[in-house]
Amino acid sequence: SKSLAIQFGSFNIRSNCILPGAVETPMQSRWKKIPNAKKSLKEFMPIKKVIQPKGIAEGIMFLLSDQSEYITGTELIIDGGLTARP
Repeated sequence: SKSLAIQFGSFNIRSNCILPGAVETPMQSRWKKIPNAKKSLKEFMPIKKVIQPKGIAEGIMFLLSDQSEYITGTELIIDGGLTARP
């Protein structure tokens, strides 16, 4: 993302990455098999919940909007604070 931002910034092309954390999707079918896995994850996360896909989409929509016109070469971490933990 940073390299693309540098290469194409002069063309007014922005490059950003979304780094999602735990999202409630069918990919997480293991949570149905092991219900305590989801509960343990939620307890470990600073924001004590698993996000719905809409939450990730809202981050993407922000980066696509005019509100982020000066943001490029960055990573938007949407993980409920999980990677902020030591």
